[in-house]
Amino acid sequence: MRTLIIALFLFGPVVVARAQHPVVTGVTSLAQDGGHSPIIADDPAWTGLVAGGASSWISTPCGERTLSGPAPLVAAARSWGSGRIIFTARDWSSNLASNATFRANAATWLANGRPGPLVWTTGHQEWHGSSSASVLPSLASSLGRASYGLGGTVTSNSLANVAVLYVLDPWANFTDNERNAIMQWVSNGGGLWVTALGWSWNAYHPGTTAESDHPGTRLLSGTGAYAARSNITWASGQQQVFDKLGANAHSGSVALARDALVALHTQFGTGIGPALEQDAAARTSFINAHSVIAWGDQLGLPATRTAAARDACNQLRTSFPASYNRGGALPLAQPTALRGRERLWRTFTDLTADTVADRTAVAALANWTGSRLAIYRDYGTVLVDDQRSSAVQQQAILSWMQAIPPGRVALEAITFSQWLPAGQTAFDLTGPGCQVNVFNMAVGSSSENPFPTDSTARPCDLFSSVAAHEVMHAIDSTWITPTTAFDARRDALIVDAGTDPMNYLRSMFQTGFFVDNPQEFVASMANQWVSEGYLVMRLGRTRFTAGRRQPIEQALFMADVFASGSTTTFFRGSTTAVPIARSVQLTRDGTGRITSLRDGTTTFQITYGIDGHVSSVTEASDDCNGNGIADAMDILTGGVADANADMIPDACVCPQDIDRSGSVDGGDLAILLGSWGTTSGTTDLDHNGTTDAADLAVLLAAWGPCAG
Repeated sequence: MRTLIIALFLFGPVVVARAQHPVVTGVTSLAQDGGHSPIIADDPAWTGLVAGGASSWISTPCGERTLSGPAPLVAAARSWGSGRIIFTARDWSSNLASNATFRANAATWLANGRPGPLVWTTGHQEWHGSSSASVLPSLASSLGRASYGLGGTVTSNSLANVAVLYVLDPWANFTDNERNAIMQWVSNGGGLWVTALGWSWNAYHPGTTAESDHPGTRLLSGTGAYAARSNITWASGQQQVFDKLGANAHSGSVALARDALVALHTQFGTGIGPALEQDAAARTSFINAHSVIAWGDQLGLPATRTAAARDACNQLRTSFPASYNRGGALPLAQPTALRGRERLWRTFTDLTADTVADRTAVAALANWTGSRLAIYRDYGTVLVDDQRSSAVQQQAILSWMQAIPPGRVALEAITFSQWLPAGQTAFDLTGPGCQVNVFNMAVGSSSENPFPTDSTARPCDLFSSVAAHEVMHAIDSTWITPTTAFDARRDALIVDAGTDPMNYLRSMFQTGFFVDNPQEFVASMANQWVSEGYLVMRLGRTRFTAGRRQPIEQALFMADVFASGSTTTFFRGSTTAVPIARSVQLTRDGTGRITSLRDGTTTFQITYGIDGHVSSVTEASDDCNGNGIADAMDILTGGVADANADMIPDACVCPQDIDRSGSVDGGDLAILLGSWGTTSGTTDLDHNGTTDAADLAVLLAAWGPCAG
């Protein structure tokens, strides 16, 4: 059987005849029980032999990620010098008819007329050696050859008369001398079959990756082949068979994927968007090629492979600007082309070095400016939105991220899925790290009150609330969970609160909600924190007075998360048109527990019992204008102005008196200089978004005793 492949280059279409590979001649499918992993054969010299399964997936800090695109590859072949190599994920030792045909074809192709026995290594903790030992002798006998296991060290002498060498999922590395002997023997005409089952390697070797550390991968170093750590899945109830053979088995090569995309863009030109919706074959090829380029990003393959993927993205970006430049939105009626651009930039940014300088350079290529630029440059987070999110939405996201302690936001992408139509064929836009989704509602178009009825209501812009909630999901996964003390404390808080909704700060859900959905616990409290941090503490104190200590302990946990071990945390309030994060002072006892928080003119005092739980909590607030209402509530109910949202009535002090000593002096100057370049609400005296020279001028102009 022959398959016609049409390749389009600058000089027009060229028809290339690709013969079916002899190893899969007469093979209809392969099957074997047990777990399966794909392989990647990135060098174009590799030919895909066998693929199958619905998809493959990997585990990440934020859950499973599916690798979309071509059916996962499980067998590939290539020449190496005068010799030949086959690389597979399994050894196909089960005696099914097609498996036997595949093994016989492979042995004949690998031997390539060379006399000698079929030999398998046994001295490197070969995982599949025992199963193959019962199959290879009969295979060798059917081919008129001898066979035996090769123990100990592999040398040039031990390989001298061997026709085919089988290395079946080794778990101990070959030495450099052994590898050199094997690969030189192959180059001189030998045939090598290597298997490497990636998922089982990773499962038993934490801290390593099959793509770099599996002995099979290391043996094939330099050939462009890697074991993959992902797992292959099938549709529910479907038999585990591999039935994509020869030309239908994509090798995973970046170069081949790039060439396929170049051919499609050359063929359809600027009309590729509509064409992809009308031509199913072109659409599949387009999606598969972009997915293959992204595999290096998702699997964490070696640097040479990921560099090739990044170069491919850059080549496509520069060669086909109408399809990939970030000049504006693409038509929603062309979802494949639209998602193709988002996929390219997602891959490109994920493969970029994680430094501010490198991210700044990529952002310049994309023409990102304003808050979109800052979100990517400062946090490495890409907005996947077809360039449709507004500057106000971007600022709402940025303002929350800026308030979180540095280094705690590990979020690769924020998607606006309503602007990313799925189209006729699934086209994955995920990556290896955390990604969350927000809604495309306009800022200010809708609000929510995240507090229950026993708290003062504090409506918050719904877009901002959702953004805070989703970003907090990522922080929970990538920082709180890996931090042993915080992880244990969060889980203990849920166990302690149990199923009673009133034991939670967010008590508006059904009985047992957070026990059944623990992943929502921290993210849900962010809805309240982004609205008004003071009210979170006040609700905890109110519930404590009513006999429930769990809410105040949850509030203290959030304060500790945002303090990140320091003596300040942040509250955020919406007391002005622009939400402002403010610094709150903490004191701690000898064990690090928070014993007081000073927010504006309000102080919360906390004590603990011998059981470690909060035993008392008090709230004291000034009444600087003498109207009988505590300053904090006077501000929140709109009774007095608080333009800089520092929870101190404007009429009571001058804002330049940052330390509230009664005068503007050296103490205030020191605080301002210490906050230089930050977004601190207390030192941003002119409210332009940062502490800078303009604020210094305001402070110096007010030097001396405060009039307020």
